[in-house]
Amino acid sequence: MLANEYRNFQIRIVEDTVNVTAVGQRRNITSHTAGASPVYTVPAWTVTPSANAKFVIENNGDRILYWGSASSNTHTYNITANTWDTTTFAARSAAHAAGSIACPSFFIRPDAQKLSRNSYVFVFRGAAGAVMDLFDIAGGATGAWTATIVYGGSGMTFTTGTTMTPDPYTGGGRFSFINASGLQRCLKFDVKNRVLSPAFFLRYPPDGCGRPAHGHCDVR
Repeated sequence: MLANEYRNFQIRIVEDTVNVTAVGQRRNITSHTAGASPVYTVPAWTVTPSANAKFVIENNGDRILYWGSASSNTHTYNITANTWDTTTFAARSAAHAAGSIACPSFFIRPDAQKLSRNSYVFVFRGAAGAVMDLFDIAGGATGAWTATIVYGGSGMTFTTGTTMTPDPYTGGGRFSFINASGLQRCLKFDVKNRVLSPAFFLRYPPDGCGRPAHGHCDVR
């Protein structure tokens, strides 16, 4: 593991046969060391887990991130506190516009060189353009943005009506499927290899909910 590869993710205790009441606790990772046995820095535990405890590392279950049109802020919702803020994560380098979508890498198995990571979120700016930025959740105390990154298959533009859904099950979790601008063309973005490519074409235009008007699609 690289140093701070999972900063801003959370540790959740899933088993502890010694301190049973430690199970279920979650703490945000503020930093961690590198190597095969990283040391994690987290806020104090209510019940300190024992040396026999088992844990998982996962996305923070108490946060929702939101990027709005015509804003560069990263809005963070704290579920427990029921509050929004724009300071937990860094603002992006440019404002969003109509057609902006975010493709997460949460479901992939990172490559050995760590060129792809679970902390990466690829964000198309929209605005009838093809520009993509990269947000790294673990890139700093408040994450880090890299503006205008290079990706394969660029050139397709996105505007009003664009929708996206990630697929965590097939293809090793690599693909986010995109309906471009509310029309009939659908694409897939490979978050592991950073490639945009055609996926399928809807036989009929989508309705107002983004579904094919007649419930059919042609896979090509």
